[in-house]
Amino acid sequence: MEKYRRKESRFSLCGLNCCLCSRYNTAGASECPGCGGENFENQHPSCSVITCNKKHDTVEYCFECSNYPCKRYNNLGGKDSFISYRRIQENLESAKKNIDLYIKELSIREQILGNLLE
Repeated sequence: MEKYRRKESRFSLCGLNCCLCSRYNTAGASECPGCGGENFENQHPSCSVITCNKKHDTVEYCFECSNYPCKRYNNLGGKDSFISYRRIQENLESAKKNIDLYIKELSIREQILGNLLE
């Protein structure tokens, strides 16, 4: 995969709050830089969402795509065992309403998590 860089790697293209993910907040080989962060392509060499994005509108967030919401988002529910994935649809909808406010709120959540992890 060619290098994929984003302005905001803490909130992913697909709606994942990367900065709240356990892999983002760990050190070592399993550490993830967040969506489109440094060395992202080494951690996620075949991200299907990025591939889809490149085939369509090449947007910063899926909610900006002319095909959103697509079949990828039709059956999302709170069933994923990885807790960071449970609110993707809600995250995208909140960000779609006001991305700047969403990023500010996400920064607060990230700071609270950082305090708890300390």
